[in-house]
Amino acid sequence: MIQAAVAFVLVTLGLAVLYAIHRRQRQLEEWGFVEPTKKAGGAPFVVLQEFIQPSVAHVLHVQEERQHRAERDVPGEGGS
Repeated sequence: MIQAAVAFVLVTLGLAVLYAIHRRQRQLEEWGFVEPTKKAGGAPFVVLQEFIQPSVAHVLHVQEERQHRAERDVPGEGGS
């Protein structure tokens, strides 16, 4: 029982310290002492985002590829 209470107190203190560090970082950013932190999604999230929302360049490339394929495969045109 005592171990659970000690663990609870330590976890609570740890969370309070992390929150205090976070608030101090925000305060220093606001005052101009520290550059604002970038929100990084991480490599796996970037790959997932690119899969879900393809870039405009990729979409245009796919459209051009379909257009070239359609022009190449037109029946009745010379060729073979």
